[in-house]
Amino acid sequence: MERIMIITKNALAEKDLQEQLHLLNYEVLCHQSTTINDLLLSEGPAFLKFFDCLIISETLSQTEYQTILADLARQDIQLVVLRKSETPIPLSDSESNLLPTDASFEKLREVLVNRLGYACHDQTKNSVNMLSMQLNQIQWTTKERLLFELLQNNAGDCLSRETVCLTLWGAYSNSNKAQLSNLVKQIKEKLEIAGIGGDKLATLWGQGYRLDKMLGKNLEKISPVNGCNKKFKDN
Repeated sequence: MERIMIITKNALAEKDLQEQLHLLNYEVLCHQSTTINDLLLSEGPAFLKFFDCLIISETLSQTEYQTILADLARQDIQLVVLRKSETPIPLSDSESNLLPTDASFEKLREVLVNRLGYACHDQTKNSVNMLSMQLNQIQWTTKERLLFELLQNNAGDCLSRETVCLTLWGAYSNSNKAQLSNLVKQIKEKLEIAGIGGDKLATLWGQGYRLDKMLGKNLEKISPVNGCNKKFKDN
């Protein structure tokens, strides 16, 4: 299993990235440092030998990033280094060291496979397949299935309560809203029981509901349900 270290000034800012890397079956350590020399001084001279890749957070300046590269070269430490950046990666560039800050699950997997080698591809596939298996073992009611697939087809986006109610019942009333709240509660409970985590379905108060993009289009869908294949965007 490959090990990845994220160097950052703010560990909380890397929470989403760490979750995605864990899903891809990488061991991850988040370390708050700005130079390799400081890191080795605090952790020991052999510390970096345990890692296959460094991801440098966008919380570090370009000068600090260049200092890290210089430190690695000076000490002859051979590691794959990726730099989180708002700059998009050209489609034709499979050797880029840039990792977009808004990288999708699929893009993150592609970048890591390209840079760390295809040996990790089977591990990634197995990890994603395991999550799909957990998801497909859940026993849904008809309405739960309809709602979950709607959320899955829009994973990462917030769907308003009105949009969901109109899709599921063709109306937006207090009764529908109460039914929707109950369905969301039931789905969260079933995700928790399945070992996926109920927090993957977020209730955004005053806005609607959002399913974590990890459970979205990168996974094999649950059995199709008519009427839930449209992609919605709320204003």
